[in-house]
Amino acid sequence: MSIRRILGLEGTPRPQDAAPHSDLSQVGVRKIVDTTREGVWLFDLEGRTTFVNQRMADMLGASVDDLIGARLMEFLDNDERVEAERDLRAWLGQSGEGRYHHLHRRDGTDLWARISSSAVENESNAIVGLLGMFTDATDRRDMEQALQHAQAQFRIVFDSSPIGIVVVNPEGYAVLANTMMLNLLGYQREEIKQVSFEHVTHPDDVAEDRRLYAALMRGDMECFRREKRYVSRNGRTIWVHVNASLVRGAQGEPQYAISMIEDVTEKQQAEHALRDSSNQLRHALDAARMVIWRLDVASGGMQWSDNVHRVFDLTPSRTPRTRHELEAMVAPQDRARVTREIERVLQTPDVKFVSVFQMNAQEGEPRWFEARGEVERDANGNPLYMLGAVMDVTIRERAEQALRDSEARFRTLADAAFEGIAITDQRQLVDVNDRLLAMLGRSREEVIGLDAEQVFASETAPLMQRKMGSSDIGVYEALIDRPDGSRTHVEIQARSFQTNRGRTLRVAAVRDVTARRRAAELLRQSQERELRAREEFSRHLLNAQELERQRLANELHDSLGQNLSLIRNRMHLALEVPGISPQVADHLRAVAEIASDCVAEVRNLAQNLRPVQIEQLGLTEALNSLVERVRESTTTTIQSRIEHVDDVLQGEGATHLYRICQEALNNMLRHSQARKATLSLERDVGMLHLDVRDDGIGFDTANAVGSGGLGLSSMRERAQILGGTLDVRSTPGRGTHLHVHLPFTEPADRDSGRQDDGAGQE
Repeated sequence: MSIRRILGLEGTPRPQDAAPHSDLSQVGVRKIVDTTREGVWLFDLEGRTTFVNQRMADMLGASVDDLIGARLMEFLDNDERVEAERDLRAWLGQSGEGRYHHLHRRDGTDLWARISSSAVENESNAIVGLLGMFTDATDRRDMEQALQHAQAQFRIVFDSSPIGIVVVNPEGYAVLANTMMLNLLGYQREEIKQVSFEHVTHPDDVAEDRRLYAALMRGDMECFRREKRYVSRNGRTIWVHVNASLVRGAQGEPQYAISMIEDVTEKQQAEHALRDSSNQLRHALDAARMVIWRLDVASGGMQWSDNVHRVFDLTPSRTPRTRHELEAMVAPQDRARVTREIERVLQTPDVKFVSVFQMNAQEGEPRWFEARGEVERDANGNPLYMLGAVMDVTIRERAEQALRDSEARFRTLADAAFEGIAITDQRQLVDVNDRLLAMLGRSREEVIGLDAEQVFASETAPLMQRKMGSSDIGVYEALIDRPDGSRTHVEIQARSFQTNRGRTLRVAAVRDVTARRRAAELLRQSQERELRAREEFSRHLLNAQELERQRLANELHDSLGQNLSLIRNRMHLALEVPGISPQVADHLRAVAEIASDCVAEVRNLAQNLRPVQIEQLGLTEALNSLVERVRESTTTTIQSRIEHVDDVLQGEGATHLYRICQEALNNMLRHSQARKATLSLERDVGMLHLDVRDDGIGFDTANAVGSGGLGLSSMRERAQILGGTLDVRSTPGRGTHLHVHLPFTEPADRDSGRQDDGAGQE
């Protein structure tokens, strides 16, 4: 049956077509069309249905009769309908991988279809309709979307994993790596595919890695774990924990490996630090002749650090294993006291154990030890363990004994000293010499027993508390209040020492520096007066320079500049005289050009001597003009950013800032040989910041200060006149950085001050 007959466009077949076809063939075609898995849908050029097969009707949830005459657009999604109404043939021709058309069934549910189409022509080869073959792709599209969603979720999990993940092919090259792995090694995603695991493995770990990976790829093992070192792209060594697993194909053959990479550099560093710390602790304990111990209160068992034999000079068989054995080793004269001290700490919460005792020597002279410890208790406060340290203090005890023997000699020397001497115990004065009593203006009875802070002025009491509570041995000053109302400035230097009872005493040397302070104050006042005079002189000198520059600029402009202009004009007039020879005309033109150049140079000199732009344009535009002139006169690339400051500085202040910028740029041009330079002027709250940088040859700032140059000195003096500071940092070969800080009063604050003054005058 012909397409034209199916479309109903003609009543009978064409004569040449009628003879070969029988009703049987027409039935066969109809059967093929109705039993195909594709939906067949024919339209006229208006999109009206002329034929559908049963499959197409089933796809749309309608009957064949219901669809005949119905328009295709009735079944299209809104966006699809707009395209189809614009060009039905083009819409049907939109096919290709991943292209689905959105239709609606009669019941409103979605139908996604793949379409292939062709035009239907009549006997005159004119297009009279369109034939579409529709494939129901709803389930396939849903599966593709589900797959895309699953792939997106996998990519999110893959790339957001806190550990590195890499897929490696049998040759050892990365096929895929997540973001963490890329960041760990410092490679881009495409670069990592050109990198083998051997390339990023530390040389000392390559052989073992190669052996394990070869066994994995042979299928001898399913996975392996190890810690190894990577070398990142920038050369940094990274410790990692590798968990590599084999992935097999459908036939069980090894295909590739997936490795989970965890950065354990910090763990390795911590373990290394722990080993070092343990070694250091062991050496420190030996050097300090100190032993760490632990007492089990219930059993009385003792545990010791492994250096107990070296510190106690004991054989392993004599090591005390219990509290009873330890107490038996204490000298008889100290044994009962040590037992009482241990019992007191065990029975009293929050009390720490501190005891000094003598132990029976196995041979030789007796030795002294100091034990310290703390008690660990259960939730009910019952003692569980006692932990602490024992230190050999034999040398210290002998020294303290020698100190006690010399106390009488010390008293004699202290009283004869020119400096005051004070000894404090827990901040209380326990002894002073006569010189300190004279400084305090008090008797010994009044002073002994006072807190040391009580004899000092209230403003220095916090300093005294801080110094006495530390082991600081530095020199510091304080102020003493005497009973007669006078004050004494003193200089103090203190040291701490321990008695044989374990108490810490502090000895302080006190020197009267009242006269020195008075002389220093007079010197400071003199220096301030000299500094003010020098600043005033600098101000007058700079102002005089500016006035002289202004005078010279006026002279250059009004005299020399005018005369040069007259010479140029006379040359031009002479050129207009008829009958002059060409040679004379050439000379006249050359002289006119020279005069013009001189006029321009005089104007430039006058402009540099007197920045009239400040008066005419304002400081901001004057600085921009200065930078532009410098930029035009050099090959150095100069970038600038100048904020509006016209309302901040006027008059002399604006001139000083202009001169600082001018000198900084001139120095850069003359000396730096820079390729790039920047100048920025920014205003902050109450502060201007001028920053000039270059990448030139730099210089030694220490030598520059003493070289006699006036540039830096002049800029620094101008900054000081404005109440600011100038800082220059430079290193040979590293460029130069000049920074100026200038304080200013905000315009609103100045206006407010004027209003307040006016109100006060009223």
